[in-house]
Amino acid sequence: MRRLTVAVILATFLPLVAVAALPPDEAPAAPVHVQFRFASPEPVPDWEAFELGGVPYFLEPAVLLDESHFALASARRGRGEVWHVEVILTEEGARLLGEITTANLERRIGMVVDGKLLSAPVIKAPITQGRALISGNIDEYEARRIAAGVMAPHEMVTDEPAQEPPAE
Repeated sequence: MRRLTVAVILATFLPLVAVAALPPDEAPAAPVHVQFRFASPEPVPDWEAFELGGVPYFLEPAVLLDESHFALASARRGRGEVWHVEVILTEEGARLLGEITTANLERRIGMVVDGKLLSAPVIKAPITQGRALISGNIDEYEARRIAAGVMAPHEMVTDEPAQEPPAE
């Protein structure tokens, strides 16, 4: 019961923290679209072409995970000025990522945010702890925008009661 209470508290308040981390003129955040898809530096028929740092990559059309599999997201600073977005996955997302990474060691997985390929790392070990990083050549602003945008659909936007549609 205690775990559930902590999860509910985090799920309720962390989106507000993520949004509050943006400059005031940027809140509330617009939702962002995130996709994890298999990637290859070699052309593959029917795979979508992207570019990352001037290098072509090809991504499988099938989406492995998307933002609906994220429970929480936060911008984090790594070493120096390197930023990333840490996500905590939903139960289904954690299960899927664990299965995908366990069965596909040494394959690349592309991380696409709003149609832009941010990175395509090689899967070196199973990811089974229900956490993932969205990384690439992103600065603080972009990391905060992505985190807030991932959390935007989870926000409680207004305290006003819902309006009835006009009668016809």
